[in-house]
Amino acid sequence: MEQLLKNMENKSKFILFGILVLILAVVVLLGSFYYFNKQKSSIELSPLIVKTTQENLKSEEGANINKIDFGNKIPLDFPQNIPLELGAKIEQSYGLDYQSQKQLTIVFLSDKTVKQNYGIYADFLKKEKWNVVNDFQSEKLSTLYASKEKQDINITIFFDEAVKKAKVSISVLNK
Repeated sequence: MEQLLKNMENKSKFILFGILVLILAVVVLLGSFYYFNKQKSSIELSPLIVKTTQENLKSEEGANINKIDFGNKIPLDFPQNIPLELGAKIEQSYGLDYQSQKQLTIVFLSDKTVKQNYGIYADFLKKEKWNVVNDFQSEKLSTLYASKEKQDINITIFFDEAVKKAKVSISVLNK
């Protein structure tokens, strides 16, 4: 009888342990689901592709920033030597005028892959003697950040699942 009670007690502990493991697994799965959905939504709402209609913005320091939206046209003062894909559809184009700096940004759809675009812009920066400060390369997202004299350039290339094409964002900051 004593052996039977010990066996029942061991089975109860085993069942309790199994229930705890199951609860822990559910919590981990729900947490992972929440985390990845949150990450996905933050990527989908990336400021590179969200169009804003604000014309007067404030910097973190409270200074006025004047935004000029060029729609699907390349700004006239966008650097002419930066390679742009022939016939590329400009999705977004704008300028930000800070107190002593001006940023111009264009975003376009590309028929080339993320990797091909990365190669084009990495070669361009090297050829034009830009100082590449930071770069990252992967299959679906690549970035290049460089500086030269009184300019900074940020090039972001990513695969847009919605349109099944690469998008290229180029921002030039004149200091």
